[in-house]
Amino acid sequence: MILKNNKSKNETLVVKNLNVNYKVTKGNIKAVNNVSFRIKTGEALGIVGESGCGKTTIALALIKLLPNNTSKFSGTITLNGKKINQLSDENFRKTIKWKEISMVFQGAMNSLNPVLRIGDQLIEPLVYSGENKTIAKTTVSELLNLVGLSDDTYSKYPHELSGGMKQRVIIAMSMVHNPGLIILDEPTSALDVSVQAQIMNLLKSLKTKGISMIFITHDIALTSDLCDNIAVMKDGQFIEHDSLANVLNNPKHNFTKQLIQSVPTLSSKLKSRKLKSNNEEILNLKNIKVDFMVRKGLLSSEPFTAVSEVSLKINRGETLALVGESGSGKTTLGRVVLNLIKPVTGKVKFQGSIINNSTDDFLFRKQAQAIFQDPYSSINPFMTVYQILEEPLIIHKLEKNLHSEKILKVLHDVNLTPPEDYVKKYPHMLSGGQRQRIGIARALILDSKFIVADEPVSMIDASSRLEILGLLNNLQKTKNLSFLYITHDIATARQFSDRIAVMFFGRIVEQGRSNDVVKNPLHPYTKSLIEAIPTLNPKNLSNMRNVISRDDFHPRCTFYNKKSNHVVDLHVENISHKCRKKHPKLTEIKTNHYVACHS
Repeated sequence: MILKNNKSKNETLVVKNLNVNYKVTKGNIKAVNNVSFRIKTGEALGIVGESGCGKTTIALALIKLLPNNTSKFSGTITLNGKKINQLSDENFRKTIKWKEISMVFQGAMNSLNPVLRIGDQLIEPLVYSGENKTIAKTTVSELLNLVGLSDDTYSKYPHELSGGMKQRVIIAMSMVHNPGLIILDEPTSALDVSVQAQIMNLLKSLKTKGISMIFITHDIALTSDLCDNIAVMKDGQFIEHDSLANVLNNPKHNFTKQLIQSVPTLSSKLKSRKLKSNNEEILNLKNIKVDFMVRKGLLSSEPFTAVSEVSLKINRGETLALVGESGSGKTTLGRVVLNLIKPVTGKVKFQGSIINNSTDDFLFRKQAQAIFQDPYSSINPFMTVYQILEEPLIIHKLEKNLHSEKILKVLHDVNLTPPEDYVKKYPHMLSGGQRQRIGIARALILDSKFIVADEPVSMIDASSRLEILGLLNNLQKTKNLSFLYITHDIATARQFSDRIAVMFFGRIVEQGRSNDVVKNPLHPYTKSLIEAIPTLNPKNLSNMRNVISRDDFHPRCTFYNKKSNHVVDLHVENISHKCRKKHPKLTEIKTNHYVACHS
């Protein structure tokens, strides 16, 4: 496969006065209002904004996939000199779609057919368009190598690939017909920060080959990795549109400034967390181990260890952040803490009492609650806000005449004011940030003292993340709450927590005060997580981020060679080392700073 390596600065796409309206029950909604922009060959435009601002509608308009309730579609779209909006749907499908313009959809990892091998899915459009199957296989093999995947990926099924590998396959699929323009709609939103950084490096390398891109995101920090120009979108309009450097260094619109301020950084000075934390222990985990039975063949199964030898303590009024990638065991450990999973070995003490051997944990349920990751699926869509918040009161048999008072108070506590305006609403009438506030209110309604917050801001807009974390921080101060904060983002962990524990392959590999772990990381995996955090710097456009793939780490031990910038797997290279026989234990290297390493 020969990629178009056209580095001339001809205009690939020109959009003028684009307008899109949707017909709804109460009339028409202006989804896109008089938007214009240009993209040159090999350039990337970042479109940044909150959910519902019209970003995806622009993408759907460009590729002619607007829904049936579109009541207005006007303006001109010129792609490589052709006014594509004037083409018939049939002509556009045969000559333009996927051949000159393609798209990577949001949540694209779920787009792969689970019963077909990766290679069969990739060659299908080539064979369908008349290409010889042998030539198509060669083309697909070259594509897989281009996106950083080995040849054996061709014969694998989707379930055998990690999230990052699936996303690479989808990007390869969008390039099958060698288009000059690729639209990327939130291509990294469902990925861990380190995998996200690897995908951004991949997109940057593809851009150098002359491919133009439209990068749609709610995270303005990511645009500095890829985009030459940024368009900030709000309520269907571009409220600011300029070069990357001008937007980041000299933003004009207040909303742009708000987006920039919402990005958590590792270099910013932390505000003092003057909490009521003391040495009174509220939670104590000791040598927790969790196994899941995994099928091996038709008749046999074997245990898979998800959490191994984990010991943690949390004091009253304290926040411990549990940081790691997907599959590291964070959520499993959170479920153990909430007594939803019984550990194979180990003990969980809550306020001095062992809970994992208790048959009646009704009182524990009242004192320990959870805030879930997804505010869209964790709340019953058929219940009003009042009914959602009343349900725990009914279950725990609180007096009926106190229900209304407690519900209004807790809504006020989470800044949904006036509370009377929200009690009769259903979840679909609320924004993502408002739904998450309802989830927080539900966790507080029983006057709980300990909360497991499992990725509480990962699925809401960037501008709402700081608000939610600020809200949790204020609630902690006023109610003396303790938190186990589960996240893959070490930047937000530093802002919200007192201590950080880094989890890797089911074990804690580093633990210490939040600022110490971030400023002076001791474990190579922690260093990799920190390197993966996107930063607001125009210089990122010309630099690849030094991120080490999780696949390069061995579950037991690694050695980081600074000279070669490479992680050496001591087991593979058969070098004599203590970790070949046993896992390294957490050792205090500095005051209250622990790392698991034999060296």
